[in-house]
Amino acid sequence: MKLISLLIGIAITNMVEFLKELFSGNPPGPAVLVIDDELFFLAGASLALEQKGYRVFKAANGAEGLKIAFEKKPSLIILDITMPGLSGWEVLSTIRAAPSTKKTPVLMLTTVNATGDINKAFEMGANDYLIKPLNTERLFQKVATLLPGKPPPFKTK
Repeated sequence: MKLISLLIGIAITNMVEFLKELFSGNPPGPAVLVIDDELFFLAGASLALEQKGYRVFKAANGAEGLKIAFEKKPSLIILDITMPGLSGWEVLSTIRAAPSTKKTPVLMLTTVNATGDINKAFEMGANDYLIKPLNTERLFQKVATLLPGKPPPFKTK
């Protein structure tokens, strides 16, 4: 009986620590940076990833995205192409040129769906490409593929 009580105590302690981390706004999963000027999309994609257990950093423009990418060094960057100021093309080029981010996987997630643009993204170093509107199941599949061995700490239905 004492062993069962001890095991239950350990399990509760671990769960409490996990929940503290989760609700601190900094879930324990891999860090993903979402860069998109469409605030509705930025919020939706971020919320979906957070609910899946990823730590999410958000940027509403390319310059802010680059700053976060260099400071936080996320495990994955999700990037829109069409943005005011620095475009996704410029952000991708800068990410690939910088030693600290050149190997960071980049998923282009955009409304730009011309074959030439898709090819350009891969030629510039994007690792994958997903066309909006947002399909969370496809997004989760792409993220899981780009972050092998780094699953989120929990799954939602």
